[in-house]
Formats: sequence, structure tokens, C-alpha cells
Amino acid sequence: NPSMVYFNRSNKSLIINSDILNIGATLSVYDVTGRKIASVINITENQVNINDLSDGLYVYEVTNNNQVVEAGKVVVY
Repeated sequence: NPSMVYFNRSNKSLIINSDILNIGATLSVYDVTGRKIASVINITENQVNINDLSDGLYVYEVTNNNQVVEAGKVVVY
């Protein structure tokens, strides 16, 4: 399966596949040590601004009704 979340370098944002956009879905982003550094509750837009994040590798998780819908890694550069 292709990733549902990927990095858009042109405007430093995460693009979220529309299949997982629904009321109740939450996007969480963690650094490589496992520390949660960003969270978007009730994702409604397919683009999430991540200008605050430094370049590097991050782990993301999308949950809905307390279940993980999608998880993976994304490189910000």
C-alpha cells in the first residue's frame, strides 16, 4: 500500500491522502526518540503545515476512534 502521508518540500507541509480525512482522525508526529512534537486533532485539511520542524526523520501516526489507521516515517528536508 502506498503511504497515506507524505512530505511536500515546496511549502514544507505534510500531505494527507483524502481516504483518511474524516471527523475524529488525529495526526501525531514524533521525533526519532519517540517524543510527540506535533498533533492535529480532527484532521479536515489534506495539508498540514510543519514549518516548525527541523530537517530530519520523523514518525507519524494517524488514529481514528483510538485505532491506528496509518503509521510510517517521513523525511523533512
